Amino acid sequence: MNINNFLPGDKIVRVDSSKPYNSGVRDRSYIGEKLIFVGITNGQLYCERTDELSILGDNLLELSLDMWGEGWEYYIDPKSLRIRDFKFK
Repeated sequence: MNINNFLPGDKIVRVDSSKPYNSGVRDRSYIGEKLIFVGITNGQLYCERTDELSILGDNLLELSLDMWGEGWEYYIDPKSLRIRDFKFK
């Protein structure tokens, strides 16, 4: 999902790696981490971290919109899941 689909305060999560760098490497940082969407400005997207690093005061994450604009979903707390919530083939 595109980051533009979210509103400030939404709980979001990365589900895909970034667009590739010049060398073809795709950054998998933040996949599975709960983040709070703050907004988009000046070609950057901003999220608040909710992990241990946020305790140290480093809670605002700044990512380049052109590389990180796709690959987002709403965060679902895995503790809230039950086996019946999964679809099996």
